[in-house]
Amino acid sequence: MDIQEQADEIDEDAVVAKAVPRAARRLEISNRELAEVLGYSPSTISRMGNGTFKPDPHSKQYELCALFLRVYRSLDAFAGGDRERAVAWLRAPNIGLAALTPEDYRRPRDELKRLGRIPIEAMKGVGGLVDVAAYLDARRGRV
Repeated sequence: MDIQEQADEIDEDAVVAKAVPRAARRLEISNRELAEVLGYSPSTISRMGNGTFKPDPHSKQYELCALFLRVYRSLDAFAGGDRERAVAWLRAPNIGLAALTPEDYRRPRDELKRLGRIPIEAMKGVGGLVDVAAYLDARRGRV
């Protein structure tokens, strides 16, 4: 069997099903939190983690899994591979994710920090997951 035939046999669903829980563990995201991000139940996330569930590649949840993996890869690059830094970034308020107006930037710095969105909380909605992915892509640099 040549390399192309081996590549054709790769089960992409299984790759995603393995990668998502691994990325979540590395980022210290609980099954409950990951379930909220991806739109599954915590028990389904647990089954994904032990290899007994694969997301349907034609479902919206599969698209959310792919987007979550994009966030993971971008965050890993942004944090320079430093897991602790990536975990801290996910749990800290970020004004770059807040919908601030120009007037908001006139506020004191401490007040601005309180207006920031916490990335892991933002990711629990589809729009927030997209926002976090776009923010990290922009921070990584131009493609």
